[in-house]
Amino acid sequence: MNRSASRWTNICIGVVASMLTLAWAAVGVGRVLASFDHNEQMYVSAGILVARGSQIYTDFAYLQTPLLPLLYGWLFRITESQDFLLVAKMVSVAAYLLAALVLGRITWRLCRSRTCSIAAAGLLLSSSLFGRVAAEASNYVLPLLAALLAIDLWLSGLAVIESRATSQTAARRGPWWRFFASGLFIGVAASLKSYYVLLAVAFGLTALSLRWPAPRHSLVWRLREVVAPHGVGLCTGLIPVAWYAWIDWDRFVFFNLEFHSLTTRWKLGPRSFQEIAIAKFEAFYAHFLAKPDSLALFVSLALIGWLGFQSLRNGRLSTDPIGRSALLLVAWLLAFGLLAALLPAPSYVQHYSLPSTLALVFFVVLMSTAPLSPSIPRAWPVVALLVITTAFRFDAMKAGSQGSWSPDRWASTRIAAEARLISDALPAIAHRPVIATLAPLHAWYAGATVPTEFASGPFMYRIAGLLSPQEQADYETTSARSLGELLDATRPDALYVGHEGDLDREFVGYAQARRMRPVRIGKRGILYVRPRRRAAEP
Repeated sequence: MNRSASRWTNICIGVVASMLTLAWAAVGVGRVLASFDHNEQMYVSAGILVARGSQIYTDFAYLQTPLLPLLYGWLFRITESQDFLLVAKMVSVAAYLLAALVLGRITWRLCRSRTCSIAAAGLLLSSSLFGRVAAEASNYVLPLLAALLAIDLWLSGLAVIESRATSQTAARRGPWWRFFASGLFIGVAASLKSYYVLLAVAFGLTALSLRWPAPRHSLVWRLREVVAPHGVGLCTGLIPVAWYAWIDWDRFVFFNLEFHSLTTRWKLGPRSFQEIAIAKFEAFYAHFLAKPDSLALFVSLALIGWLGFQSLRNGRLSTDPIGRSALLLVAWLLAFGLLAALLPAPSYVQHYSLPSTLALVFFVVLMSTAPLSPSIPRAWPVVALLVITTAFRFDAMKAGSQGSWSPDRWASTRIAAEARLISDALPAIAHRPVIATLAPLHAWYAGATVPTEFASGPFMYRIAGLLSPQEQADYETTSARSLGELLDATRPDALYVGHEGDLDREFVGYAQARRMRPVRIGKRGILYVRPRRRAAEP
């Protein structure tokens, strides 16, 4: 009777985990398609320019490592779609769902519980920070997916070593391709977002400090069979970075390093290092530590850790070498993820998605490997945390489920509708219209072109005042001070404003001084059209 009741209890828990995971998947996909962030102005625009034959860094400003616009450009070419944002959003949808599947696979590898795996996937889908970055067509969710794939492949390689520990021939060969692929995905992550290269150090430290399943796995063997393939894979994944660094070193260094220093000065002003560090920790607390689902995760980590410690005191030590390896690896990864998040640079909520995701992975691995009491099924703590997270975020789930799957509410549909209004407001001219704007994606959708100085949207423009005139010319940008001079020289057919707040002020002043005709576009946008009789202009 007790066995039957326990069976039905486990079935009910599995049903609850499955329903919540599917609900969060549906809500998350709808949110990705419906939301829009100004970051996408740069990333999607860069992909459009690559698809049209422009060179990253040399022909236009792109302020990250180069892999994402190469991916977007390739997709835009093969799909031949003009709905650029929708194509990019589908990449984010795929990454969002695949990341959950990979975390479920990692969990299954460690605890062999279907319910636990489903609940772990649901936890990732319900994470406020992971959902926030997945909603953008930008370079945040893809490197997270790559990092999870690297963890899974690394553990897969360790599992092969463990299963073949008694075979001298198998041990000599080793599962090198899994470690190569693991390093490859870390290289891919760093080619999407530069600070992910820190995670490679965590893998190296883990390889050197593990207790391997056979004494013959010496340091030399580890270096040859594990570290070397992983390092070769890492270097392979970094080929796009090396290529662009080689062909245009000056611009590569500026757009990947110096730009971020200038952004710190732009956002935080002339503060001391200590003041910047304090501001960083305040943002870290507000954007990460104080979130309700993060607090629930920390409490769960503490509880599982305490239960595991009590089991260790009672002599119940886990003997699973793969579990211990996973725990060590993810602990190192979390340490380096926290280091990347706390570096003294401008703080945006997206920056905390890496430590948030790794903290969740750490919880799942700890729960799967800790020597808990036999009376506590492995799946129960994970399902409980999923239920608690859903309770904390029920309003977000409810809001995200209200019509976000309707194409009329998708961000790409809204931008396409605004682009049609822009096209209708432009006069008939022989050439492709040129629109100067800090929202270039709207101009691309309208069939117009955008001066290269505005290809990155607001991101270069807002720090360009910290550059000399020669540097502005070298890096294809302009500042508020030199905007009028640039617009007089290039004479665009229209200016489009309304999406970048105070940064649009100089555009509006220029348009009003030249008596350009304003046309309302949607709820926020204003298109200023240049008069046809240009001789009447001052």
